[in-house]
Amino acid sequence: MPRHLAPNRSGVHRLACLSLYHALLALGNRAFRGSEKADEIRNLVRKRFRKDRKLQSIGQIANALKAGYEALDLFHGCARRDIESIQRVDSLLVATRALRHQVIEEHRAQSAQPPLCLRKRPPPKIRRDRTPEALRPHPDRKPILSRPRPVVSGRRHVPVLVNARGIPFLRIRKPQPPSLSVTIKGLLHKRWKRIERRERLQFELGRAKDEDLWDDITGEKDDVPWTACVRDCLDEVNAQLLHKDLENRAMAQKMWGVVLKERQLAKKEALERRKQKLAEQAMKSD
Repeated sequence: MPRHLAPNRSGVHRLACLSLYHALLALGNRAFRGSEKADEIRNLVRKRFRKDRKLQSIGQIANALKAGYEALDLFHGCARRDIESIQRVDSLLVATRALRHQVIEEHRAQSAQPPLCLRKRPPPKIRRDRTPEALRPHPDRKPILSRPRPVVSGRRHVPVLVNARGIPFLRIRKPQPPSLSVTIKGLLHKRWKRIERRERLQFELGRAKDEDLWDDITGEKDDVPWTACVRDCLDEVNAQLLHKDLENRAMAQKMWGVVLKERQLAKKEALERRKQKLAEQAMKSD
């Protein structure tokens, strides 16, 4: 059977399954004629084939057919009055009844239980860094380039120069303020919009060249070519991107100067603390 063909669409597969189905029903009636087990076996065979008729997995189909042929061999043995085959069928029927009874009892127990009260979902926690107050800049903030501060309370924290996709900034501590995140996100969004506009203009420039070529062919060329306006807009966008990149580069150099000065002061203060600690230890030893 081709793998691209559904099993229930294959004539050979359907013929094999129907032959096995009718053989099981016929042999089951003949082997257990006049017994209560005949009706039970017939119902089990019908139920199993009805359940497995839409199987798609080759492995599951092979296992189902194997079980069917094993049952057919058992029915042959029962028809010959083989004691071992009859006992095997009886044990399988007892296990099937026990399993069915267990399932029924579980369903009854579940239906007898009161329905579980659905717990209400707790309200989402309001993140501190998403409140409007946190998104506003601090009223007493100072320009970052005013650093390094000559005197600080406690140990000096040397800032780290970070490059956020071309946007430089100094990270003093983690987590960074939400207002800084909003500012960086806005700058990156603005830059991306300009890049998208540049790509659209580059595409339009090719179409404008085709229009100019068509005007040359038809002899209806205007004084101002189609590409002139597109080139002007493209040059403007490139100039804006270049100007902003140069600004970011200059700002990064200034921020790096702040980092170097902060490092020098941090080393100086660490040396002073060490000298002070040694002096205190010397006084205690005296």
